[in-house]
Amino acid sequence: MNKPRIVLLVLALVLIVVGVALYFLLPSSPSEPVAPAGDITLPVAGLNTDPVSGAGTSISAARKTIILATAGGGTVEVYDFLQDTETVADTINQGYYSLGRSPQGVDATSTIGVSIRYNIVYIAATQYFNIELLQEPLGAVREEAQQYLLSHLGIREEQLCLLSYMVSVPYSVNSPFSSRSLGFSFCPGATTLPK
Repeated sequence: MNKPRIVLLVLALVLIVVGVALYFLLPSSPSEPVAPAGDITLPVAGLNTDPVSGAGTSISAARKTIILATAGGGTVEVYDFLQDTETVADTINQGYYSLGRSPQGVDATSTIGVSIRYNIVYIAATQYFNIELLQEPLGAVREEAQQYLLSHLGIREEQLCLLSYMVSVPYSVNSPFSSRSLGFSFCPGATTLPK
């Protein structure tokens, strides 16, 4: 054999060996998340949660979960609220979602006359929740928004405190409490609001 053919043959053999080695050594990642088999247990806020142990209600594996980053750098596993029928994607701002009873682009009273007491917007890129209290009494409205998030995320109060969020009120609703982060009522540093 001549020298160029031997060099090409050796080079091809080296490339094949490297390719096979990479195939077996590099971890493969599935293209879709794999749901756990059987039942999983998440701490669910409300009557079915043991406040001492934090044990939650057993749900079927069909209820998907996602992982959210916390403000302190950790993570919290929550129900996939983006797939919730009450979650609406903002058609103008990609990655923004309106949660619950408050459709995007509607002020304190919707077109069908139903009063909207709070607005929750989730920003996917930053994993940030913006909760806006739209009516008085602010304390009672904040309680409603908190309970909505606890039940739809399937987490405990202390886990909700860890998320990246802000609870605020517009100046037009209550000027003394506007322009500051009020916090969730059960979180450290929360502002006490009138009920």
